[in-house]
Amino acid sequence: AAQKEGKLIIYSSEGAEGRQALSEAFKKRYGLNIEYVSSGRSSMLTQKIFTERRAGLYMVDAFISGSTGMVSELKPAGILDRPEPELLLPELTEPGQVKNLWFGGELYFIDETTRTILSFTAYPSFPIAYNTAMVKPAEIQSYQNLLMPKFKEKIILSNPTVAGSGAKWFQIQSNYIMNLGYMKELAKQNPIIMDDLRLMADWIARGKYYVGIAPKPVEITEFQRAGAPVDFFTPVEGTYLTSGGGNIVIIKNRPNPNATRIFLNWLLTKEVQSIYTQVSERQSRRLDISTGDISPLKLRQPGAKYFESEKEDILIKSDESYKVAKEIFGSLMK
Repeated sequence: AAQKEGKLIIYSSEGAEGRQALSEAFKKRYGLNIEYVSSGRSSMLTQKIFTERRAGLYMVDAFISGSTGMVSELKPAGILDRPEPELLLPELTEPGQVKNLWFGGELYFIDETTRTILSFTAYPSFPIAYNTAMVKPAEIQSYQNLLMPKFKEKIILSNPTVAGSGAKWFQIQSNYIMNLGYMKELAKQNPIIMDDLRLMADWIARGKYYVGIAPKPVEITEFQRAGAPVDFFTPVEGTYLTSGGGNIVIIKNRPNPNATRIFLNWLLTKEVQSIYTQVSERQSRRLDISTGDISPLKLRQPGAKYFESEKEDILIKSDESYKVAKEIFGSLMK
């Protein structure tokens, strides 16, 4: 039945390398095409879905992206189906296997009660990227270091007023790790507020700006692999577990339901989670995945305590957080 459909359509904020790797592997395995609609920001794709629905168009099968818009916009609109009825493999349905194979002993649903938003990655957030030619590691051990004169007008902050990595960083840091007082001091450093996370990575790599807050890891990693002087660091104040773009929802009235069912099961296999982990450098929630040569800084460490940020009761407060962020950083937005 999926072969008769011939394809599935996925909206995704994933980087080009990740999209290509999954597309090629899926085509090779099943002879089915993935048609991606992509954007650097999940909020743009969310609005595209709503625009299509208002026009009576049902264009998308699944959405792979950050979790905030899924919780605050897509779920309340009633357009998400539950993934669990689509799961077929014993490693996803048999309790004993699930307990042994998945972090926390279960498949992780961000919306714990309704279980429509499935998260398949969990890794320590990479709150800061920096240019290693411009900044020594000793200069950025703490968030407080970013308040030094050296970094005035040399910081890029991913836009904290709309859904995305910057908003997640602002919400968690201002409420659970740092505080609003710190954010107000950071605003005095005149950071540039940016929506284009690819350009953000480029400017850090070129040394035009020294530090990027809440970057898109896949973009920084691509420059890193190309030999650019960029790296990540985690301040001593700590960090939180995030899923990045490693969340999937399936859409009601999807045009290719059989291809979607195959893709969903295939995505969660050891084979594909291994591909995704290596390409994206985001650690899978699946426990039997080799992390290869991924830096330990990007992996969950045994015994470490992390704040679990992928929870509906936290994400649902995002709109309030956007407003507070706009009050603090709004005057810096161009």
